[in-house]
Amino acid sequence: MSSSTGARSAWPVAHSEIVQDLIYDIYLTSLNDGEIKEFFNIRDEKLKVSVTAGLWVVDIYAYYKFYRDENFLYATSSTSVNVYPGMEIDVEIPMTKAKNVFYVSNNAEWSAAIESIKKPEADKYIINVMEHFFVPGSTSATATFGVEEGINVIINGNDHILSLSTSGRILHFVSGQTGIINNVHLVGIDDNSQQMILVGEGARLTMNGGSIKDNKRNTSGTGTSAGAVHVEGGVFIMNSGTISGNKVHSGGGVRVGGSQLNPGTFIMNGGDISDNYARRGGGVAIAAGIFIMNDGNIFGNSANDEGEDGGEGGGVTLMADASIFIMNGGRIYGNSASIRGGGINLRGTSYFINGIVTASAVYSNLAANTATDGSAIFCSSALATGTGHQYGKFSNPIVGNTVIFNSWSGTNIPLENNNARNTYLHIINGELQ
Repeated sequence: MSSSTGARSAWPVAHSEIVQDLIYDIYLTSLNDGEIKEFFNIRDEKLKVSVTAGLWVVDIYAYYKFYRDENFLYATSSTSVNVYPGMEIDVEIPMTKAKNVFYVSNNAEWSAAIESIKKPEADKYIINVMEHFFVPGSTSATATFGVEEGINVIINGNDHILSLSTSGRILHFVSGQTGIINNVHLVGIDDNSQQMILVGEGARLTMNGGSIKDNKRNTSGTGTSAGAVHVEGGVFIMNSGTISGNKVHSGGGVRVGGSQLNPGTFIMNGGDISDNYARRGGGVAIAAGIFIMNDGNIFGNSANDEGEDGGEGGGVTLMADASIFIMNGGRIYGNSASIRGGGINLRGTSYFINGIVTASAVYSNLAANTATDGSAIFCSSALATGTGHQYGKFSNPIVGNTVIFNSWSGTNIPLENNNARNTYLHIINGELQ
């Protein structure tokens, strides 16, 4: 094995040893065309190497267990050694622990990592969750990682569980902050006063795998919204994973809000939003926000009026003016509403754009058994009689003897065979197929 100026020759991976849960990669770089003659692997953090004379640079990277990537970098070191002919020398190389990588196995370590990130010394921080443990919720308006802009946090869950021990949020991102949660499972509690995750204006969070589940909030108070994820003027990207088993007044799984100038945006590229419950928007509630569904599934969610108000949008409800739902793919099925819009409920000057395209469907949703309920999609009268808010004209919305849609022309479709369960709805570019 040889090395020329500027090149690096690595200690063979097959000879690496784990010492105190670390695995090492060692690189020797010759600055004057030297040659590595042989490596001798000696345990107990010792390595013997035979090289030709010259100036050598030794770089060491220590990773946690078997994860050889920057997300699990534990410590580094670099030093230079001038080797003379016939020389034998012992060189002790101190390691510097990476300031931006944390390994957490309990709440104390989790809290210490958060406090360190609040005083940023790096562009990116990585939290590796190594065990299941409980964390207290936060009811404060203060963001999890402070208010500094430019903070970028990656949380690698390694399929471990973070469970709330007290009422409050687990994560709150604010303007200028970005986050990625990879394969972490966030579990809520009953009677929580907060959603699990809040993404504020100007913040961005991406979910890759894992789950956000079982957070139960008050369903009677109109001010309670978002059982799991609340996007208020920020951006949440769901690539995979599950949001399930959550409960609240509006937006059982997800609520997307903001303002007309700064709408929140939820982009669903995959995963499932399932088995959530709310009085409005069992799966998703959109209030002056944008929900873009490119793939994934919204199913098994329910909205119930509980004898007072609500019961709208078992799968998705658009609650306010300037709410936008764009469905480019995915499926919405098996949801239910006690009043209207088993699959999707549209209110105010809401927009339903594109509808169901290739490989997408809204089907097998259930609403109450009346002609005006819209088991697949319900449009409120304000929208149905309007002329400036519809994309395409929906007509003849009956498949067989089943009511599947309320026409945007304002004409109610007669109920046939007293059956309000829809079978399949297919729309391309706003036209019912």
